[in-house]
Amino acid sequence: MAHELQPKPVRPGTQIAEVKTPEPVVITPPERRYRVEELTTQGWELADADCVNLSREKASDLLQRYLNDGIAPNRLRAVIDDGKKE
Repeated sequence: MAHELQPKPVRPGTQIAEVKTPEPVVITPPERRYRVEELTTQGWELADADCVNLSREKASDLLQRYLNDGIAPNRLRAVIDDGKKE
């Protein structure tokens, strides 16, 4: 025969405190930064000195500008800018 668990009796004069669940902590990763590179005879190099530490939107805009200027799409790329020189 199974015994059912019964709640413990509350002593007179004691109050049950309400347990509050803490708010979850949301950790957002830092925004990725990009650089735009162009393939030259020397290999992949910065397309311009200002093509570093770019937001995704700015990198996309620069890529489109270079494409509109006539640079072949296979000679352009946007890569994550980790701040290291290769």
